[in-house]
Amino acid sequence: MVNLFDNFLNHDRGIPDQEHGRKFVRPLTDFGNAQMFAHLHRNLIIYVPQIGQFIIWSNNAKRWLREEHGGRKQLGRLVKRFIYERYAEAKSKQALYTINQEPISNDDALKWAKASSAKGRIQATLDLIKNMPGVCVSQADLDTEPCLLGVANGVLDLRTGKLIENSPSLFITRYCRAACDPKAKAEEFLKFIAAVCLDRPDLVDFLQEVVGIALSGLTKEQKFYILLGTGANGKSTLVETLFHLLGDYSMGMPSHAFIKSESRAIRNDIARLLGVRFAPCAEINTGKALDESMVKRATGGDVMTARFIGKEFFDFHLVAKFFFSVNTLPKVSGADNGLYRRLTVIPFDADFSAAPDKELPEKLKAEMDGILSWAVEGFKRWNKRGHLVQPDCVIEACKAYRAEMDTVQSFLEDCCVTTDPTASTPVGVLYEAYRHWAKGSLVEPANLHLFGTLMGQKGFKKFKSGTWRWKGVALKASPTATLPSLFGPVAGS
Repeated sequence: MVNLFDNFLNHDRGIPDQEHGRKFVRPLTDFGNAQMFAHLHRNLIIYVPQIGQFIIWSNNAKRWLREEHGGRKQLGRLVKRFIYERYAEAKSKQALYTINQEPISNDDALKWAKASSAKGRIQATLDLIKNMPGVCVSQADLDTEPCLLGVANGVLDLRTGKLIENSPSLFITRYCRAACDPKAKAEEFLKFIAAVCLDRPDLVDFLQEVVGIALSGLTKEQKFYILLGTGANGKSTLVETLFHLLGDYSMGMPSHAFIKSESRAIRNDIARLLGVRFAPCAEINTGKALDESMVKRATGGDVMTARFIGKEFFDFHLVAKFFFSVNTLPKVSGADNGLYRRLTVIPFDADFSAAPDKELPEKLKAEMDGILSWAVEGFKRWNKRGHLVQPDCVIEACKAYRAEMDTVQSFLEDCCVTTDPTASTPVGVLYEAYRHWAKGSLVEPANLHLFGTLMGQKGFKKFKSGTWRWKGVALKASPTATLPSLFGPVAGS
């Protein structure tokens, strides 16, 4: 079918509209209508099968318009122009011929023009052009340049901070709600962000770079941002402001998106993330366990396979940066470094409950251009350095999170020596010592199976020498390590 369309369109390009007093027209069929429509509006219309909609280029707005942002109205204009051209053909004073040199009467052309204006004929035309070369475009081919950002007045190159003219060939179909204006100010926002960060310049700079990265499609940091804080601390206002700023690049995630579940239902929420750069997640209930494998997949920069309900599977690169707002940190059972280097806890310690500014969200919306400029400066600084630099408060929050969740690591650091590769400890002895340490530290111990799994993740291996033993670990000679067992005395190694 594709070859048929291709040959048909190529043949059409070689036929002049007029020659020797003749006017050549497309066949008076649905297929002829589709060919004519595609020829009239070449480079102005694409169809994206993954989302099932047309996206239309507007010469006036200088942007691609999705259906929900004016594309449907623009498509209506293209249909009107097509119908007008069919009527114009019928009223031509020249002899009408098909591109195959077959004569057509003006009466037949007029009848077909009238028939083509019917809803059914229009729909048939649109259905046919969906598969035409140059019209059918995969969503994975849209918005692919990671350092270009669609803005209200063109396209912003994040690397330089310069505005460039938009064009259909860039295939930028998403736009944020701000214009590129280097002179724009954001006085209210700067006061707000300083207050949120308790006037810690290093945290302000860090957030500026994190937000700047979220403007882009770059994922090399592989971070999963956890915004931690209770009450009126500003994190919701910040997230809502950024969500508004990023516009089409934003997509909210349901609260269960990164919570461990046994469900095998289709992950429609993942399919929605194609092309999204900023993905905040609603606050979760206390005590829920994090879906660790999903966090790794979502932040790894790998190809994701997803589908919308009722649609076919498709592959795409996930470029979203995730911002997970929580009052209490979610539970983590794994202990590998690959997970913890992704989990980035950002503490929100401010308290605005005594004097809340209910007008602040609207004030911040009025400063979108300035906030964009602020974020772009953060991106440029990060891009020049090549990596994020975490402030002390973030480093400490991440360490505390790991210490709280990875009780085995904390036990090893407090009670064990792991520097002697010849050392070993019986499996049962080490686990009993761990349980006593957990009781004294007021933390919930992992069960024996999980303890063994976590030890294995840390690179420790078991071997049998009379009894099973852990290699490369020995208990320190300390009161914590030699407490009596709950089931009797703990034997030495």
